[in-house]
Amino acid sequence: MFLIIALGNIVVQIPMAALAGVMIMVAIGTFDWSSLKNIHKLPRTDAAVMVVTVGTVLYTHDLSKGVFAGVVLSTIFFAIKISKVKVDSTLEGDSVKVYQLKGLLFFASVTDFHRLI
Repeated sequence: MFLIIALGNIVVQIPMAALAGVMIMVAIGTFDWSSLKNIHKLPRTDAAVMVVTVGTVLYTHDLSKGVFAGVVLSTIFFAIKISKVKVDSTLEGDSVKVYQLKGLLFFASVTDFHRLI
């Protein structure tokens, strides 16, 4: 951001091919190559996010679309994972029923919570 604001006239002169090369080298350097060997040991959701992200980037040739697909899929898996609610009820006395909630109560778990109560 500093380069664009302070040195905008100079940055514009850098060839697009050079910027693409820098981006590719950064991507290769930051990717965890050992995760490919251990993909069968990862949770299925994490492996699915990785495969969908890489597949989207390769199919569309657009890194931003791949990252967006990975973020959306990861968000869906996260919401499904934490939307599990368990309610235990015990009867105390004649008319008092005590409910114990296990899990997080938020918009994705309200339906299960109503059903369990």
